[in-house]
Amino acid sequence: MAIHGDTGPVGTPVERGPVSDPMPVPVAHTRPHLRVGLIGECNFRCTYCPPWGENSYEVGKRISRSELFGVLRSLANAGFEVVKFTGGEPTLRRDLVDIVEEASGLFREVRLITNGWNLARLAPELARVGLAAVEVSLDAVDENLFDELTASKGKLPTVLNGMRRCLEMGIDVQLNMVVMKRNFDQIEEMLDLIENCGPMQLKLLELVYYEFPGQDFWLDQFVPTRKALPLILRRSHHASWSTPPGAFGTPMREFQLPNGSSVIVKDGGFGAVYADVCNGCPLFPCQDGLYGLSVTADGLLKMCKHRPDLHINALGHDGDAASPESVDAAVRDIVERYRSSFFLADGWGMSKAAAHSPLRIIEPTSGVLRWYRG
Repeated sequence: MAIHGDTGPVGTPVERGPVSDPMPVPVAHTRPHLRVGLIGECNFRCTYCPPWGENSYEVGKRISRSELFGVLRSLANAGFEVVKFTGGEPTLRRDLVDIVEEASGLFREVRLITNGWNLARLAPELARVGLAAVEVSLDAVDENLFDELTASKGKLPTVLNGMRRCLEMGIDVQLNMVVMKRNFDQIEEMLDLIENCGPMQLKLLELVYYEFPGQDFWLDQFVPTRKALPLILRRSHHASWSTPPGAFGTPMREFQLPNGSSVIVKDGGFGAVYADVCNGCPLFPCQDGLYGLSVTADGLLKMCKHRPDLHINALGHDGDAASPESVDAAVRDIVERYRSSFFLADGWGMSKAAAHSPLRIIEPTSGVLRWYRG
């Protein structure tokens, strides 16, 4: 059943999974969260991550601080409340602390998505300027596997030290683990970590299909996150449901552990939020739907990770300098597209996705590939 606009839930939510409460039907009454890509480059090369990260298929470009502040102010005025700074790797920007400080005065909650390599140094300053939480991408606590998955060497102790430093500084910590066949047996170790070092949150994420690294990689490595439930249920004393900010995205099961830590499990099989712009898309219904709005490092408003034709330039076209009026107009355009949002339950499934022919809506540019493989 589709739930449209601000009309409110229709019908009775379906009881699913090992949670006693009925699954909430997300209805997007407010704005989705923002994901702001501060930089295209990253010092890791995670196996599942597309080379452009959260950005618009470019490297070497980054929005200036003054341009970024103008876009953030317009988005805050439009009702967006939660912002997540990401990249590439956002801690590669030397002005990150200044950016977080500005954002903390505009948004209800400011979060940082990072690989964690620089957190031990930055944590005191980030806490001082109001950072609410860090989301650390951590897919393994076995050092050899961590090195393989990130194409790095010997960085795991640094990441774990940064995580602990954030907890000391009063910054909430969420660990984001992309579940794959290669690291599925690490879930127990990750649960041990949040029980021994918490309280913190562990979020188990599905491997998402991207045109790069491609369908073959996705089919070879995808494993449903629901297979982790028996491991979690042996430790959990309470389970409930949660939805992303603004109720855009997929309902997720949340499990509480005795030490105050929690585990969130994202399972695209429960459904996602889409909008009229999704009609006719060859990937509809995709795993994530419209779960958030990205601001790219080169100033685009990006509501879909697959379709560049939906991007809106917030900084002016053809080299023109952006004015506050032009930024506001771009934000109004993107907000209007979200007004037709609806929730589609059970729209996506691995069997459906596997039946699709490989689709290449996005192709990495030669510059991106040289950087990524360099």
